[in-house]
Amino acid sequence: MNPFTVAFFSDAPVAAWVLPELFNAGIPVSSIVSILPSTSKLDFPVAIKQAADARGIPFFRPGSLRSESFLRDFAETGPAVIACMSFLRKIPPEVLRIPRLGGINCHPAPLPKYRGSFPYFWV
Repeated sequence: MNPFTVAFFSDAPVAAWVLPELFNAGIPVSSIVSILPSTSKLDFPVAIKQAADARGIPFFRPGSLRSESFLRDFAETGPAVIACMSFLRKIPPEVLRIPRLGGINCHPAPLPKYRGSFPYFWV
């Protein structure tokens, strides 16, 4: 197992741009987490799932980030760090305790002026 692996959390189109960059940089992605439903009319969740499947990366779409099954399965992927971009839910402490190095939240716009969950509209 690689000592440094990234669990990627995202619910936005930015994931479709960032994931290939992680792959091209050789950064090992241990899992991908999205809460968008499979019935979403947006096509980027499908693209994210296809990218995960093509590389054998576990893809999670949990109903609850606190569910025992998600916490167990996510912990088994052994992430060193969580990289979060435009994730629609607050990540609970139970999840944040799993990666040994914690988490990084990447905001897609300058802070604090463009704070909020979807600053794409204002930038």
